[in-house]
This record gives sequence, C-alpha cells and structure tokens, in this order.
Amino acid sequence: MATTHKGSSTRRDLNYPDPLNGIKVMIEFARPSHDIMIVNVTFMNQKANALTDFNSTPVVPDYVDVDASGFASNFLPGNNQGFLQQKITMKNNAMANGKPFKLQLRLSYVDGGQRGQVSFEVRE
Repeated sequence: MATTHKGSSTRRDLNYPDPLNGIKVMIEFARPSHDIMIVNVTFMNQKANALTDFNSTPVVPDYVDVDASGFASNFLPGNNQGFLQQKITMKNNAMANGKPFKLQLRLSYVDGGQRGQVSFEVRE
C-alpha cells in the first residue's frame, strides 16, 4: 500500500511474509526528500523461545550516510509477546550521483544458547 504525502514524501508499509528464522519483520518507509530515506523497522519473535542479544546492523554503500537508533533492550520475547523497533535514517552523500538507496540488515541473536544470524536486503 502506498500513500503520497505533501511534496515528494511517500510512505509504504511492508511486511516480509516469511519469518526469517522465526523473526517477523515489518518495515515502513518515509521519503521526506529525494536524498533522505527513513526506514522504521519492527521486529517480532514468532518462536516459543525468547531471543537474547538481539541486534540489527544496517549495511549501506559508501555513498550513503546512515544513522540507526539502538534498541531499549536486546531481549525479544517469544510467541509475539513483544517487539523491538529501530529507526534508520539514510542520506545520499556527495558521491551518490543519483544512485538509489540500498540497505541490508544483518540480524544476530542467541536462541536457546545457540548464536544465530540472518541477513536480508530491504527494498522500498
């Protein structure tokens, strides 16, 4: 679903349909200007076990400056009983030359004493 707002700002909600190792990812995009993108990400855990040491690291090309908020906690409860949110602000720098935004998220966590990791590309 896409909604157009004042100026060039757009908003789109995206739910990744297949949970990534039991982690449900919901993404909302905002474009306040052509060279800035804000990505709000919500993570939920569909597994029975809680995930600990949960971390999400944004990876972007050299031509993108990125600022990401940390989580209030690194504990993600099981059975969709809670969520963690992250705000990622990306800005094309002088090297961008009109290139599109690219974002990859790397998730790491501990599930029942075992370390886990998954990466995926975020597309607007």
